[in-house]
Amino acid sequence: PEPSKKTFTLEDFESEDMINDQTKARIRVLTERGVTVTREVLQKLDIPPPGTRTVESLAHIQDIDALISLSDGHITIDEKIFKNGRKPAIDPSNSLTRVGIGSGPVQGQAFAPVILKVAPRLRLDIAQMVQDKDQVLGEELSNRIAAWEGVLSQQVGEVRTLAEIATTLYAVAKGKLDHRAMEEGVQGVQKYTSEFWKYIEKSKPEIVREIQETQDIGQENLEMLSKAMDEFFSHKKVKKEEFLEPMGVV
Repeated sequence: PEPSKKTFTLEDFESEDMINDQTKARIRVLTERGVTVTREVLQKLDIPPPGTRTVESLAHIQDIDALISLSDGHITIDEKIFKNGRKPAIDPSNSLTRVGIGSGPVQGQAFAPVILKVAPRLRLDIAQMVQDKDQVLGEELSNRIAAWEGVLSQQVGEVRTLAEIATTLYAVAKGKLDHRAMEEGVQGVQKYTSEFWKYIEKSKPEIVREIQETQDIGQENLEMLSKAMDEFFSHKKVKKEEFLEPMGVV
């Protein structure tokens, strides 16, 4: 057959040592969908045919794979962050989320709508959090960073609902844990956010239900959450023993 009409199978690519797993996965998808893999098809995908790869072409493909990583997204795990006790040890400044890539009626979004409402500065505050402590100016900002660090840390195997994440982020965003971070550090923040969540889960099930079912929160429930948060952290109207026993997730 003509060179441009020659067809290739998945086995042709899997036997090539210089072909990486991402490229093989792309070929696998094509064959599973019944696409005939020809030189013309490979040229459109910027994939050299089997048996034609050189050191130069491999470097070219690595550049393409880097672009694929940018569009697909990736997570960077940092050893220094892990040693400092933050788990998962994700470095947000070097990680990427796949948002708004591709076509179609459904557009990607970085956060559930409720997160944008309760913590609109989350990206900026996380970026500040990962800076070295000696680069952060001001005690107030240092306390807020410690509060973010506490609420975002998670133990291995620990599962949190969207409602728990949203309500605890809201407490940090409103500065309710800055003083606790100053006095007791990250562990104190984790203790108080856990108790705050138990209180919300037990006393405000309608808020939990709305977030879990819609991934959003209406203005009425947001105002209710704000009021409940003020009551909890002021300890004026809520006694500690009233919220220590958690309810089931709604």
